[in-house]
Amino acid sequence: RRFNILASILSDRLREEIREKLGGSYSPRASASPSQELDMGVLQAMAQVKPEETKKYGDLMISLAHKMAENGVTQDELERSLKPIQSGLKESLRDNGYWLGVVLGSSQEKPYMLDWARTRDEDYSKVTIKEINDLAKQFLRKSNAILYEIVPDPKEE
Repeated sequence: RRFNILASILSDRLREEIREKLGGSYSPRASASPSQELDMGVLQAMAQVKPEETKKYGDLMISLAHKMAENGVTQDELERSLKPIQSGLKESLRDNGYWLGVVLGSSQEKPYMLDWARTRDEDYSKVTIKEINDLAKQFLRKSNAILYEIVPDPKEE
């Protein structure tokens, strides 16, 4: 949950920097894919850019993530990240998709999903800025970054 919040805050910073400050028409985003079973996960930032701009924007994304690791996030960023999540939690109580797809569909092989469902609302209400900043320090350092580019073959353009 906290890893996803960290990704959401990074997404907002990427959007603000690339679209609003630099005037780019790109739609950068970050997402988290944690794995409870493997005790690991991936946080990735991505944007579709022109092939000749991949290095520029890749370096910028790594730099923004590293700044989060160094300087932390603000209380305002945390609150803005939590607001849509908490709204979605309320909605999911009225929708069978979460209960059938996420909870019951996964609980046979992942019994902890039942506990997650029971504790999710309370847990989200207890997220602290310190927890998010500790995660940022641990995972968003430049030394953890891997930049990969997917570009078209120039021969086929």
